[in-house]
Amino acid sequence: MGRFGSCKYIGLGQHSVHGHRDTTGIGALGSNPLESWTGNVTVRKKRKPYSKFQTLELEKEFLYNAYVSKQKRWELARNLNLTERQVKIWFQNRRMKNKKNSQRQAAQEAAGNTGATTPSSGGGTPAHQPTTPQTPNSIKA
Repeated sequence: MGRFGSCKYIGLGQHSVHGHRDTTGIGALGSNPLESWTGNVTVRKKRKPYSKFQTLELEKEFLYNAYVSKQKRWELARNLNLTERQVKIWFQNRRMKNKKNSQRQAAQEAAGNTGATTPSSGGGTPAHQPTTPQTPNSIKA
């Protein structure tokens, strides 16, 4: 039996074992569609950040190749004590981070070429740029 005993399917307007009324009309226990007919509730694992060593090894491999083969993914997972799925998703996320950084850099370079500055680039408007004091010798007539 599932975690909640006999609480498998709740029809429209019926009360669950916990006293909550289902007004959705769906009749499911949660957002997982499989729960409505299996009665099993999947519990998501708590997030565990990667160790410095794991991150460093993944970053080194990413610098060598942004895409890993099945064999390399298996080796990394085994050596870093991760699942192959974790390695696959880490590489997907890292490629997206790389893409966003490239787009941000290209936008900043384009803005720099037109003379405009973005607040994130650290520059200010020309009126706010520090000026060097002019001495009589530096002023030319």
